[in-house]
Amino acid sequence: MKSYISNIVYKTNSITIPVFEIGNFQNGFGVLVAQIHGDEYSGRLICQKFIRSKFKINKGVRIIACANPDGAKLGVKNEPLTNINLNRIFISEKLKPESMASSIANKIFELCKGADFVIDLHDMPGSQIPLCAIITLTENNIINKQNYNLANIFYPGVLWVEDFRNLSTSKRYIGTINNYLCKFGIPNFTIETNPLDKINEKEIDIVIRKIIRLLNTKPIVYQKSLNLIRRYELFAPSGGIIIPCSIPLLAKIKRGEKLATVLNEKLEKIDIISPLNGLLIRKTIARNIQKKEKIFDIGKKVLWKH
Repeated sequence: MKSYISNIVYKTNSITIPVFEIGNFQNGFGVLVAQIHGDEYSGRLICQKFIRSKFKINKGVRIIACANPDGAKLGVKNEPLTNINLNRIFISEKLKPESMASSIANKIFELCKGADFVIDLHDMPGSQIPLCAIITLTENNIINKQNYNLANIFYPGVLWVEDFRNLSTSKRYIGTINNYLCKFGIPNFTIETNPLDKINEKEIDIVIRKIIRLLNTKPIVYQKSLNLIRRYELFAPSGGIIIPCSIPLLAKIKRGEKLATVLNEKLEKIDIISPLNGLLIRKTIARNIQKKEKIFDIGKKVLWKH
């Protein structure tokens, strides 16, 4: 194993990003990017256990163990010096190092160049979620198919699509690393896991075995049971304490079904009702929430010809 520190300097500020390399890069390589959002720690756990694992791999793997170290230290999502979301800054054809955030983004992309694939590791603080993968669809059908094939080999519990051919999606998620990598022909997808206080060893081990399967280029076997969905987000109508109903993840829910109750500061109870039929793919745990905070994701199955 090779490990090194990538030093990033902007004006009078500097940060260091730890990078690890394992395996045979002559056969190609994959890249794991962890903690591009500073408050999402599960990816770092996955990387640490991956490095210590004894699995044999046929390719190389480059591991960016913590892409947002200052955000991680402070427990905040964005790069703290600029308060910029690092997963919304990959926009122009050539990123300019005009800030610490864009300097970090430049370095991340530099480390991804030449990769056979890139996996962006995320989790959802304050929520529970099944193991999910997210693929980006663009006007390039070749990269679309490659992204789907990768996610299909990984085989998560849920595969959702972010379709950048849709104007509202492309506007909302402009600047993601996923869309940027697609522009340069680098296949990629995102993994969403449970957050640090909910993820367990079994879930970590499952993710690692699935990544190993990708690195060892097993033949593609399309899984008919793979849940290909488009997600719909529910936001809190009021701040307060949310008490979710005991509905299991991936359960089929119906329009009009009660999902949770919010108790506001006036001790008023506000029921959270599902506006549509679908699969429950993300739910907030019992905690205090803010008005307009995202609290549930509901998945609608979609068909996509690949």
